[in-house]
Order: sequence, then C-alpha cells, then structure tokens
Amino acid sequence: MIIIVGIIIIIGVSAYGFATANINYNKEQSQEIALQRIPGDMTDIETEFEIEEITLEYTFLIIDEENVMQEVTVNSKSGAITGID
Repeated sequence: MIIIVGIIIIIGVSAYGFATANINYNKEQSQEIALQRIPGDMTDIETEFEIEEITLEYTFLIIDEENVMQEVTVNSKSGAITGID
C-alpha cells in the first residue's frame, strides 16, 4: 500500500514538473490575454494543474465594464482561452 502511494506521488510530481517546464505563456501574459477578451478590473487569479493535458491553466476573475464578475481561463501552453463563465 505504501509503495502504491509513493508511486502515485512520484507520477504526480513528475507530471507537474513536465507541465511547468512547458509553459509558453506565463501568468502575466495570460492575464493580458484574458483582459483583451474581457476588459475590466482583475480581482483574483487562480493557478490549476490540468492533469488531462499535463499543463497549467490560469483562471482570472474580472469585473467587466458592466460591473459583472467574469471568470476567464487561459491555457499556459497554448495561450488559448478555455473557458468564460
């Protein structure tokens, strides 16, 4: 049981390391992409490890020009917006 847990931890750490090594768009660049799509005021930033694509995604909370909270997610590898809520 302990060996299985150890293997899972090693795989997770290796995948996270691979994801961080393949960042093409850092947090600041991703923020600029999000603000170009939804102009407004940034209120919060979250970084998430996307295990299926082995990459990081940045989620930005933006209060838009109509004073509505928008959530914009940007893929750190491609720079693509993967979600707007």
